[in-house]
Amino acid sequence: MNLYMNNVELSFTTSYEDYYRLNLWHGRFGRMVAMVFYFLLFLGAVVYQTGSVEALLEPFVIGAGLLLILVLYGFFLLSLKWRSRRVYNSDKLLQQEQHFVFTNEHIAFTNATGTGSMAWDDVYKAVETKSHFLIYMGKMRSLIIPKASMSSEADISALRQLIASKLGSGKHKLRGA
Repeated sequence: MNLYMNNVELSFTTSYEDYYRLNLWHGRFGRMVAMVFYFLLFLGAVVYQTGSVEALLEPFVIGAGLLLILVLYGFFLLSLKWRSRRVYNSDKLLQQEQHFVFTNEHIAFTNATGTGSMAWDDVYKAVETKSHFLIYMGKMRSLIIPKASMSSEADISALRQLIASKLGSGKHKLRGA
């Protein structure tokens, strides 16, 4: 990564793991809602079958419900891994080396098939996760910027500060900003 007059420049290739983590992050709320729904459905089925709310106090019932949730959660994660792998392998553009330059005016990006830029005003929002920056162009479309592509914590901090300075506080969720 190069820092030149408040510009942040970096090049990387998005890995399958980067793409999987993006999908994992996007689905976190839906997975939690599904887990609560299935747990409540299980408890409702127990009450329906036994005709008694007291049955819910049995340790076996609670343990079986929690086991069901763990199995379903594991299935959701495995399914997400398979789907992410299939989509990643089919998307050759995603697998190309990407080059980004973040400036005070815009975000410029280049890969083997073309170039483009996006004004900061056109950014829907930006999110920082433990391992990535996600720059959203819309609700479900984002640029994936792996922190691993940056050479130091200072580079990560510089990008964080640039994003925070260009987007209003309601348009970003950055760590330490």
